[in-house]
Amino acid sequence: MGSAAASITDRPARRPRKLDELTAALGEEISLMRELRDALLGQRGAIAANDRGMIELSINRIGRVLLSIEAARKRRSSLAELMSELERAGVTTAADELDRKRLGATREKLMELGKAVARDIAINQHVLRKAIEAGDAFLQQLFSDATSLTPVYKPSGNGESGGSNAVLVNRTA
Repeated sequence: MGSAAASITDRPARRPRKLDELTAALGEEISLMRELRDALLGQRGAIAANDRGMIELSINRIGRVLLSIEAARKRRSSLAELMSELERAGVTTAADELDRKRLGATREKLMELGKAVARDIAINQHVLRKAIEAGDAFLQQLFSDATSLTPVYKPSGNGESGGSNAVLVNRTA
């Protein structure tokens, strides 16, 4: 029975640490979202510069950041689940309210940054779509002009029918 009493008294101390961990997890997500925005801006610059190598690097960087964000979200989700279990147990302290306010402020920052990232993604999609359209238009123009080129050897257009002005030279030794 002593261990049950110890676990109940440990919960208030454990709970603020979990709130701190949850706030830290949100902070990690904020850092990753900022990194994602930087990668998206870099991708946009690479597209504008028509730098295929940098475009490829930005795609890889964005992929890595997205995987890191997914891992951070899973961590945050498990911490939030643990916090809700502690709340159901009815353990609260005065420090919890301060921690909740800090947690709420951090959450708001993450939500605002998420909206900014969504805008950046929409811009990049638009830029990429326009770049593809421009490339398609260029290819269309390139290949449509290829059919209108005059051939190197063209038939004579002097109005004579049946006659040829061509000379055949046979060089044999």
